Amino acid sequence: MGSEPSDQLAVTIRIEPKDAGRFGAIVQQLERLGASELAPHPRLGIINCNLPAGQLEASREVEGVASVRQERSYGVRSH
Repeated sequence: MGSEPSDQLAVTIRIEPKDAGRFGAIVQQLERLGASELAPHPRLGIINCNLPAGQLEASREVEGVASVRQERSYGVRSH
């Protein structure tokens, strides 16, 4: 059973420079956690993706992940 779109969090995941050679394996581990819409950037050492909200902490435990930052969106309200 998949996650509802509202249960997905847009995140940026930074990979430890020492683990750059494992980039593909890290992407695969994130996919197993349910990551979707992956946009890997190996040269920059980051992965942008959507993660199920319940897997945010688990993604931080993946070997080689330096940080996981939830993206924020801002808008302008009209009066």
